[in-house]
Amino acid sequence: LIVDDCNELSLGLSFIDEQMESPDIREKNADIKSQWIQNQLTIGENIDIVAGMRFDDHDQFGSKITYRVAPSYTFEDKGIILRASCGTGFRSPSLYELYSDYGNQDLEAETSKTWDIGIERSFKKHGFNIGVTYFDMIFKDRIDYDFAISKYNQLPGDTKTKGIEISANWLPYDGINFMLNYTYTDTEDFEGKSIARRPQNKVSLNVKYDVSEKCHGIFDLLWVGERDAVSGAMDQDGNSVGVLDAYTLVNVAVNYDVSDDLQLYARIDNFWNEEYEEAWSYATPGFSMYMGFKLIY
Repeated sequence: LIVDDCNELSLGLSFIDEQMESPDIREKNADIKSQWIQNQLTIGENIDIVAGMRFDDHDQFGSKITYRVAPSYTFEDKGIILRASCGTGFRSPSLYELYSDYGNQDLEAETSKTWDIGIERSFKKHGFNIGVTYFDMIFKDRIDYDFAISKYNQLPGDTKTKGIEISANWLPYDGINFMLNYTYTDTEDFEGKSIARRPQNKVSLNVKYDVSEKCHGIFDLLWVGERDAVSGAMDQDGNSVGVLDAYTLVNVAVNYDVSDDLQLYARIDNFWNEEYEEAWSYATPGFSMYMGFKLIY
């Protein structure tokens, strides 16, 4: 809904009916009704503000209002944008977390507060821009799997996540685009320990190349640094596993637009057949090839 040239208003409604049934559990269900409103406001030539509010009504965990505010200021002559945002979150436990064999019916909803601040610099003459963002998140009563009791549990106190994200985008000429991203994340649970399976360092590179007007190639590289394993993780010899190894994945793909409505694609994931684990003792796919088509209506 466009109020005027500088003010755009969005309204929304949603209804989610979650259901679960298994041989050992009688049917369970949960209903979530949501309404939200968002306003995008432009003030003068430099200031943009996006503000939103959401109301969630869960039939088991009650009602909650959350919000997000994200202002930005543009220095057009310098190619600089300053950004910031803050907001709150609310997540009720899923039916699986409540009623599965690993469920815990004593769980309550978790809440969160987040904020970030960043700067983006654009060099239009060279087709290059770079951005740096600092983020900070606090989760209260976070829900996670507890290996000590072999079920989901409510972690007391605050769980903190903060870090820096650096991104760069380069378009040297029409038809090829490079995107590089680095994220440093520092986590801390209620005991002051790092959260298991969360890497401190992660790097991704994406390259898109237009072979022709209809044919497009995509190259993705992902490097994930070492992560703490969960407590109690053991190898086949009974030795404690404290750290999960870093790994590198390479994925490639080609898309061909037959027409405006039909696209053919071929994709290879884990091109170098890297052996890695996102979680200790859980296997991940090796070299995988996919081919198919997409119909666009």
